[in-house]
Parts: sequence; structure tokens; C-alpha cells
Amino acid sequence: MSNTRCDLCNSSDYEEIYSPVGTKRNNRVCICHNCGLVFSVHDDVPYSREPTVSCDADWGNVRFCKGQRLDVIRKDMPENVTRVLDVGSSRGHFVRWMQSVNPTAEIVALEPDTRIASCPEDVMFIGKRIEDAILPKNYYDFIYCCQTLEHVDSATKVLDIIKGLLAPNGILFLEVPNIEVISHPYNTEEFFIDKHNFHFTNSTIDAYLSKCGFEVYYRRADELNVSVFATKSSTVHSLSKFDLNIKELILNYAKTLELNRERIPAVVKKITSTMNTSMKVAFWGANTMFDLMVKYGGLDTSKVGLLVDDYLCDCVESIHGVPVEPSDYFRIYHPDVVFILARFSADILAKKARQFGIRNVIKFEDLL
Repeated sequence: MSNTRCDLCNSSDYEEIYSPVGTKRNNRVCICHNCGLVFSVHDDVPYSREPTVSCDADWGNVRFCKGQRLDVIRKDMPENVTRVLDVGSSRGHFVRWMQSVNPTAEIVALEPDTRIASCPEDVMFIGKRIEDAILPKNYYDFIYCCQTLEHVDSATKVLDIIKGLLAPNGILFLEVPNIEVISHPYNTEEFFIDKHNFHFTNSTIDAYLSKCGFEVYYRRADELNVSVFATKSSTVHSLSKFDLNIKELILNYAKTLELNRERIPAVVKKITSTMNTSMKVAFWGANTMFDLMVKYGGLDTSKVGLLVDDYLCDCVESIHGVPVEPSDYFRIYHPDVVFILARFSADILAKKARQFGIRNVIKFEDLL
């Protein structure tokens, strides 16, 4: 512990306060007593790069989240950008969209995981981390860094590199998961996954950007993510003391997670009672909650008639032996009942399910 220092303020005054459920790397969640940054320390052990759809800390390598987040940039993309850098391009969702709306733009995609990287032929692809890539300084008028900064070894180093690459009047779009989502009363999935080294709030992202010479000019309100547009600033502000009681937030989350998971067998019992009838049953949502139903509730997957997920169906073939299909399969299967295994998108999915003509739509939170 003596060699570990806070990446944001360089303090060694921190505390290990939580061990995530199901960690495969001995993940310990820490809080800096000086600036409030929440970060994880892990044992230096290898871990699988295979896709794992899990409700626990070992979730990872599925790489579909960036496709879900395109709506943010579609609404707020700056005009007249000609030189674009995507930091952590993943499956190429952003660069393909960028090319479709601006075919003449010079686009560079950085993605070290070459197994899943996908880019159009005329997009320059570099299979490296930004820390290892050789790129022109003061050049890019738009840098896109979405759901990437939480994975890096040093957020300070990466933001310093990005500042050096950004043109004088260039714009940075930065998005990361928002730790404040753990205050939700129905949390059942592990937030602190092994793949994430940092766990940001709006305040700590603002502190990082200010420290590294950026100024936020626009912020998107989102309970799940911190999403900001920033430009270079000549003023570097000193760090202020944090005011969010983040330690209490995490400790309360741990209690809520344990209590909610104790209720999962009862939830599965309700679902099973429907599956044991003559009704055709489908599930919408193949991500963490489906794993939760199986792992902690004992859901019998042999009775699952259909499992749909419009994002995961392109990334994995099956979950717990159940094929993952796009929602168009509702037109083939014609279920009598659909269980919505989602929280923040539950209302949207329920509405879509009814548009398929499905009358009986039951949301997870209604069962919990």
C-alpha cells in the first residue's frame, strides 16, 4: 500500500473500503481522503480476455456499451470537424457513424484489443493504447473518449496526452460511468467491475480536467454517466476538497446490494410460476440481470422460450446456453409474456414490447 498514490492529487492518504463481489483480481475499492477520488487496486495477476456476461465483478470483454452511447454524440456533435481521433474505438460504432455524417473527415481509431476492433477501410486504425501511439501534436479538432478513461492505468497521463494532441480550438468529448448511480435502491449488479481502475463522479472528472488544463463548456445530464465537452484552458485550477460523502455512499451500496440479492430467489419463483403454465415466455435483456436470475435465483434456463437483446446479440451467441437474439424474433416467437430484465431502460423496452403486440409485459423492479 505504501507505493500506491492517488492518481488525481498524488496523496498516499487513502483507505480500502470495499471488496467487490466475484472479483477475480482481488479488487479493492479505495477512496482518497484528500480529494475524494475512488479507485481500485488489484493483484498483479492475469485474467481472462474472453467475454464474460456476469452480474459480478468479473463482467468484461463484451464491448457493446459504446454502441449504446451513440445517441449522446448524435445530438451534440460539433459541426465542421475535419480531424477526428477516437480513443478506444472498440467495435467502431463511433467512427462508422462519424464517417457516414462527414465522409471527408480524417478519422483515426485507437483500439488495443485488435480481436474485436472493426473500422471501415479508409479509417486509419492503430492497434495500440494512446499511451503507446505516435500521433501528431496540436492536430485533432475533435477527440472522442467514451467509456475508456475508467480503464486506463493513469487518467492524468491520458488526459495530458489528449491535451497535447488536441488542436488549439479543438474539442474533447469525454464520457465515463457515474459512480453516483450506486445510490439506486434497486441495485442488484456489481458496479465495481475488475476492468475498471477508476470510479468517477462529476466532481472528480471536473477536478481531473481542470488539473490537466481543460475547461468544461457543456455537460449532459445523465444518472448513469458523466458526459462533458471540454476545450483547452490556459488556467489550471488547484484541487478543492470534495464534499460528497462518497464513503457512506459505497458502504450503503454494499448493504443494498446484499439485501436485494437475497430477494432474487423469490423473484425467480414468481417468474417460474409463469413459465410452468402454457404461456410462451420471453426475456428482454441478456446482460447482468439474466446472469443474476440464473446464478443467484436458480432460474431454469431450459424453460426460457426466447432471450432477446439488441446489443448483446452482436457480441455473444448465448448466455447460460440460451441463444441471444434480436428483438425482431418477437415476430417469430409471439410470446404471451415478456419479462424486462433492465432498470434504467425498462420503460423504453416495455413500450417497444407492447409495440410488438405483447400485452403482458412485466418489469424486473415490479417483481423485486
